[in-house]
Amino acid sequence: MAAHILKGFQDEMEKEFFDMYIDATDRQQMEWDAALKIQRFWRGHAVRSSVIDMIIGAWTAQRWYRGHLGRVRFGNYQRDVTKKLRKQFFDAAAIVIQRYWRGYMSRKYKHSITARRRFIRASVIASERFAEDATFNVEYQTIQLEQKEREDRDVLFEKTIAVRQHTLTMTLCSSSSVWESQTRLLSPFS
Repeated sequence: MAAHILKGFQDEMEKEFFDMYIDATDRQQMEWDAALKIQRFWRGHAVRSSVIDMIIGAWTAQRWYRGHLGRVRFGNYQRDVTKKLRKQFFDAAAIVIQRYWRGYMSRKYKHSITARRRFIRASVIASERFAEDATFNVEYQTIQLEQKEREDRDVLFEKTIAVRQHTLTMTLCSSSSVWESQTRLLSPFS
């Protein structure tokens, strides 16, 4: 009986062990599934957080770089504006200096009464010299023209005398009709 009880107890223990084994394998599958699910969630979280960290890092780097570019652009803009303002200021200052200098020079040399008198005296002297030179040139040219006209008349007179002497010598030898035609051709006064 004790063997029988022991046998029943053994069967029962085996059955219970077998049931526990089946439960353990079922639970092991559930545990594996749960572990996989936990790992999946954790890995997804880790990847997402690393991607988010990367995105945040990229945003930070972009923000820093854009800030740097903005500061550089603003500095360049500020330098350009300052440069333009300085140029306008110095141009205006140069215009004022030029205006005062031109006024000074004008008052000193152009609009000065003594300078104007000197200028008028110099102008009168220059115009008198010009008038003297012009009258001298006119007189010289008229004298030269008169001399040339006299020389031309003298040459013409000598030619006419030579022609008349020639015609006189020819008239002794020829008839009067020939003499008339020759005198018409050779005479400068006909």
